[in-house]
Parts: sequence; structure tokens; C-alpha cells
Amino acid sequence: MSSVTCSVCIEYLNLHPACSLKCGHVFHTTCLDMCMKRKRECPVCRKRVTETGIRKLYFSGIDGEISNEMDDSIVPESSKNNGEGTSGPQNAGEGSDSSDSDSGEDSDSSDISDSSDNAVEDEDDDDGAMNSENDEMELSIEDSDGEGMANYDEEEENVATIIESQTAEIELLRHQLAQAKTELEASRARELELAAQHLGNSNGANNSRMTKRQLQHELDKSKSNVRKMREELGLALHNVADLQEKLEKANQDKAQELNNIRQNALENMDQFKESFTDRFKEDFSKAFSSAALKRPSNDSSDTSGNDKRECSTSRT
Repeated sequence: MSSVTCSVCIEYLNLHPACSLKCGHVFHTTCLDMCMKRKRECPVCRKRVTETGIRKLYFSGIDGEISNEMDDSIVPESSKNNGEGTSGPQNAGEGSDSSDSDSGEDSDSSDISDSSDNAVEDEDDDDGAMNSENDEMELSIEDSDGEGMANYDEEEENVATIIESQTAEIELLRHQLAQAKTELEASRARELELAAQHLGNSNGANNSRMTKRQLQHELDKSKSNVRKMREELGLALHNVADLQEKLEKANQDKAQELNNIRQNALENMDQFKESFTDRFKEDFSKAFSSAALKRPSNDSSDTSGNDKRECSTSRT
């Protein structure tokens, strides 16, 4: 059994399907998939991982020797062409013609492989650029959210201060109203005593009438004061209700504004990803199409080589 273990679950690799990355770390395929769902990077060294950088691993034999699928599948075209060119008995003329055709095929295949490698490198660079753009966009969203929350907190503190001051004024008005009621009751009691004294004196009938009018006037004045204090108290309560309503409306507006900012940022990010993906696909297809256009030259060189071989054979 192989002693190589997965870098995530620390179990032997040959127990489950395994794969390796360009950085050299190996994992079970399921463990790597779970880690890649969160972020496309190596769970150990945090290097960026692309689809072309993941290689499947196979275990051959009883000892569980690791073999790499990519190592067996990637065979240079030049080695194949060289093997075909040297196989079989040929004369001196045929050897020179085959070497010329093989060298042409080697150069074309190397051009195709170079264009493929450049396309893969461009893909990695574009992925890195897209990740940096996404990080900058996320930072801008966080900054805008932080600034909006700071303004919201400051406004909330101001409203809370106003409410506290209004609450203190309301408590003061309530205290004054209670004192006014107490004074009114005391004045009524004194006025009743005075009225009883004046009414008890038969000689002061006119004076009692005058005192009664004065008492009635003071009573009306006290009622007017109480009514005015009640109106002021009602106005203060109405102001507090208005402030609370404004605070709730401000909270709703701020929440809506933050939601709009997040929504716009997400839409911009999606549009950027779509445009970036379309542009990358177009560039990638152009690279491969340009590499494929070079293949007819190889076919023509093969045809000329075969003609030369036939001519040399007829001469011999």
C-alpha cells in the first residue's frame, strides 16, 4: 500500500480517487473539490489553481505505485515523428528527404505547442487579473458599506440626543403639571374657607359677593393655566412621535440605500465576469485557430517528401 496521504484528510491516497496540483501537493479528488468550492486555491500553500493545473493520479500494481495521467498522455510530436522517420531501411537519398520533412513537422508542432502554452499562460494571467478585480470590487463594496453605516450611526446618535432632550422636557412639563394641580387644589381649599368665613358674616354680604367673584376669577385663571399646560404637553408628545417616525423612516432609507449599493455592485461584478469570459474565449479560440492554420503546410511538405522518395526509388 502506498504511504502517500491526502493533505486534507490524512488518509492514504490509493483508498479513493486522487489528484495532484502544479505546486506538488496531492489530495483526494473529493477533498479537493470541497476546498475548491470555497476558493480556487491550494489548501496547503494557497497558490492559484486552474483547471489545467489539476492532474489525476492512478495507482498501478500491488504496491500502489503512483502514475500521473498527464505524464503518459503528453508526448511531444517531435519524438513521434523522429521515431517514424528512423524506422525501416532507407537509402541515403531517402534519409535526407525524411530528415527535411521531419524537421518541418517538428518546427510546426513546436509552434502549436508554444501557442497552446501561451494560451494556457494567458488564461492563468487573466484568471489572476479577474481575481484582483473581484478583490478590489469587494473592498470597494466594503468601504461603501462602512461609510454608509458610519453616516447612519452618526445620524442615529443625533436623533437619539434630540429624543433624550425632548424626553427631559416632557418629564419637566409633567412635573410642573403635577405641581400646578397641587397648587390649584390648595387654592380651592383656601378660597372655600374664605368664602365660608365671609358668608358666615351677615354684615359683610356685599363683601362676600365681591370675594366670590374674585374666587371665581382666580378659579377660571387656574383652569386656563392648566389647559395651556396640557396643550404644551400634547405638543411635546406630538413632537416626540414625529421624531420617532423620522428615525424609523431614516432607518428604512439607509437600509434601502445599502441594499441598492450591494445590488449594483453584484450586477457590475456579474457583467464584468461575463464580458471577461467572452473575451477570453474569443482570444483562446483565435490562438488555436491560428495554430491550426499552420497544419496544411505540414501536409504539403509530406507530399513533396513522398514525391522525392518515389523519384529516388525509380532511379535506383
